[in-house]
Amino acid sequence: MFYSGFAVVSGWIIWQVWRNVRAGRQGLAAVPTGYLAGLIAIPAFAAFGFADMMWHTILGIETTINIFSVRHTSASS
Repeated sequence: MFYSGFAVVSGWIIWQVWRNVRAGRQGLAAVPTGYLAGLIAIPAFAAFGFADMMWHTILGIETTINIFSVRHTSASS
């Protein structure tokens, strides 16, 4: 659910920027007001999600809840 929400929101942000680029806007002018932080966060969140996937692939899934693990703390920042 967490990553599917990320995918939907990321798709929406990218779609809005893409629409503006097709309308002739360039650079930061193509980014709607209030969307710049989200646009910048997309690759960072994706990188932390990939790191989390690799962590669980190599070390396995936790059997107890540890919200202070390095990967989970990074992904929530």
